[in-house]
Amino acid sequence: MGRPRKFTPATLRREVNRYFASITRKKKVTERIPTGELDKFGHMIMVDAPVKNQLGEEVEVTEYIVPPEVSGLAEFLHIHPSTWALFADHKKHPEFTEVTDYVYERMKSWNEREMLTRPGKDIAGIKFNLENNYGYRDKADIRVSGGVDEYLKRLAEEGAESEL
Repeated sequence: MGRPRKFTPATLRREVNRYFASITRKKKVTERIPTGELDKFGHMIMVDAPVKNQLGEEVEVTEYIVPPEVSGLAEFLHIHPSTWALFADHKKHPEFTEVTDYVYERMKSWNEREMLTRPGKDIAGIKFNLENNYGYRDKADIRVSGGVDEYLKRLAEEGAESEL
């Protein structure tokens, strides 16, 4: 793995940025548009053109070549994942809060984007990760028949019975 490393908040931030740079690339968003000309078979000739946002700027997206992972980050930093957990302990190491929160939010953002844009139904792992590492929950729709007062009375009675 290499030599043990000591980090300051600045050096950790620099290495974290290098980790993300090593697993991503910037990609210009393009769309196919017609040129107005036809090829020899009578088909419209299409070209790729940059997509522009409402500000008139060309749109770029960050594309992950490899999914971001805490274990992958730890390996990149030549530390054990438990050492990363120590950095992330805000009570013991408040000086690393900004960096570790940045990593947490960036990894959460990747998971959210994957959940929303991944084709097909292959999202079980993403859903598991969001629920277990980022506090997401499925929303449950609870309907109470008989009104809230009756429901609360029933709960109180069940609670009294369980104490017996």
